[in-house]
Amino acid sequence: MKSKLCMRNKFFSYGMILFLMLFIIACGGGGDSAPATYNISGAVSGATLAGVTINLTGAATASATTDASGNFSFTGRANGSYTVTPSKAGYTFNPVSSVVVVSGASVTNTNFVAATGALTYSISGTVAGAVLSGVTITLSGANTGSVATGVGGIYTISDLVPGSYTVTPSLTGFTFSPTSSAVTITAADSTGNNFVATAIPVAHSISGTVSGATLSGVTITVTGTATATATTAADGSYTVTGLYDGNYTVTPSKTSFTFTPSSSAVTMSGANVTGKNFTAAVYVPPTHSISGVVSGAVLSGVTITLSGDGSATTTTNTSGNYSFSGIANGNYTVTPSLTGYTFSPASSAVNVSGANITGTNFVATAKAQSAVDGFNPGANAEVNAVAVQADGKVLVGGAFTRLGGGGTGTTTRNYIGRINVDGSLDTGFNPGANGAVYALAVQANGKILVGGNFTGLGGSPSTGWTPRNYIGRLNADGSLDTSFNPGADGTVFALVVQADGNILVGGDSFIARLSANGSWYGGFDRGPNSKVWTVAVQADGKILFGGDFSYLNHWLTPSNCLDRLNADGSLDPSFAGGGANNRVSALAVQADGKILVGGDFTMLGFGGGLIGWAARNYIGRLNANGSLDTNFNPGANGYSVDALVVQQDGKILVGGFFYGLGGGTGTTTRNHLGRLNADGSVDTSFNPGANSAVNAFAVQADGKILVVGAFTSLGGGGTGTTTRNYIGRITFQ
Repeated sequence: MKSKLCMRNKFFSYGMILFLMLFIIACGGGGDSAPATYNISGAVSGATLAGVTINLTGAATASATTDASGNFSFTGRANGSYTVTPSKAGYTFNPVSSVVVVSGASVTNTNFVAATGALTYSISGTVAGAVLSGVTITLSGANTGSVATGVGGIYTISDLVPGSYTVTPSLTGFTFSPTSSAVTITAADSTGNNFVATAIPVAHSISGTVSGATLSGVTITVTGTATATATTAADGSYTVTGLYDGNYTVTPSKTSFTFTPSSSAVTMSGANVTGKNFTAAVYVPPTHSISGVVSGAVLSGVTITLSGDGSATTTTNTSGNYSFSGIANGNYTVTPSLTGYTFSPASSAVNVSGANITGTNFVATAKAQSAVDGFNPGANAEVNAVAVQADGKVLVGGAFTRLGGGGTGTTTRNYIGRINVDGSLDTGFNPGANGAVYALAVQANGKILVGGNFTGLGGSPSTGWTPRNYIGRLNADGSLDTSFNPGADGTVFALVVQADGNILVGGDSFIARLSANGSWYGGFDRGPNSKVWTVAVQADGKILFGGDFSYLNHWLTPSNCLDRLNADGSLDPSFAGGGANNRVSALAVQADGKILVGGDFTMLGFGGGLIGWAARNYIGRLNANGSLDTNFNPGANGYSVDALVVQQDGKILVGGFFYGLGGGTGTTTRNHLGRLNADGSVDTSFNPGANSAVNAFAVQADGKILVVGAFTSLGGGGTGTTTRNYIGRITFQ
């Protein structure tokens, strides 16, 4: 046991000694020394020997050049891995390079074989997308050239030397992404140079024809995938170009026309589209109405004017209603107007847009009208008749011998004269008569009919008179119409021009009719037994006449101061006996056909005695058939009503010799003139007053009222506060 242990210790000691010896050898015997280096060498043979550059890379880098025999050597190389690569322009080498490992010894025979010609590579890729084959791939840079893609879009460009290149695809009708690609070749092929093709859209056209009510000048508008317009030619044809595949709507348009169809849908897919036709028709716009009501101081006769995108006028009816029909969409202004009234609102703006407009209403307020204005021609005696010409000049006739200049007249005018619009005397008009004038009427041609108690007309006391018995006619300039001389056998009190131009004449125991040239109608005279003071014509042509007669047909037919003739002059048996118990001196026909009657009577109604007559003091109203209007009884309290005029608004001017009006017996003070509302009530806004009888009225176009009579003061109420000798004018306040 002891001998074995000693043996083990002996072996351990020998091992340690051996380890230390090896360690000392590995460390250089225990002293400092440089690491060992080695050589790498070889030769180039073949097409070239000298001048080949040999590049060393790896554990260290260096370069060398072969000598005339093709030999090269790298010295002082430490252990490690190296790559040796030969290069010379115009040559290739085999191998291209060689990997060398130095490990404790020099490395020799690192040899290469040279061959003429450069080493080449390739560029390749794929075209995908809208087109594959047939795409031209153009190469520029170190080499140039082109190839076309084959099936599947694959291309390869070979035999390329190292360098920088640009690869560009192209094919008509297509674009590519990217448009080109930059490639650098060093020592390997370049792959994956890929492109995506997109087709360039091809433009086409849409064409057609417009026929019908219009051909040329129609605008054709295309909307949808793109927008464009065109205009039809003289034959209605059109073509819209520059359109690509897609969905479109074609729409024709031209002011004042409609088209069938109104538009047309088009799908374009690789070809032109033709035959998109339309038929034109004249546009008839939908129309509507504008309506409303006028209320307040007046209802009927109000003029309603439409302006704006259209124009029209209408008049309110008896209930104040109005309506415009056939009104196209647009903006309008509705304006009411009537002389003597204001309206609230003054006008109304209306927009019509696809529906009728109702409720465009207005409220009327009467203007007060009791004052005189500056119209003051003056006369020296009573004026019996007044008429307004179309030019606004005023004709007057009466018992005067001086007229104009104010006061009692300053210029000789025998029984007839004419006044300018401003109230001055018309100095160029002086026909003269030798007796009183009671009636005047203006014909459509401007000639002037004159009736009265004269036997001479045209001239003067000094020059003599031209014979004209009680009736004559003047030219517009005042000269005597020598072609007109019908003559009468008594005083003429009434003259009326009928719509057909014939002339009705009422006078001392006669009513007759003349043609426009002055010839008498035979068989027309109804032979009243006394005077006919007034004549009026109804809308149906029937003729009303009144006076102080009690018989017609030369004492054969009883008739109490009022009667009616048919248009042919025969007595009208349907007239329901609207007689009166005393003289009828004024008649007027309302728009509704009712008949206003004025005079000296106190009873009115059925003729043929007192039975059935009703009390009506100097004024009353009959229905169109002659029966009494029992709802109308204003009354007056003087002696007579001698003048009646219905105004445009339906109100009634009343003149005569009275002191009160209204209430049946004239309970409201009105001296010689007043105005009634359409229902017979007194118009409180009108009270000019005069100090004596009013014989006649005339209403001017501006609503001012001419008044003539026996008065010497007029206006301001009471019995008149302003001097106006026998003629004056009432204006608005």
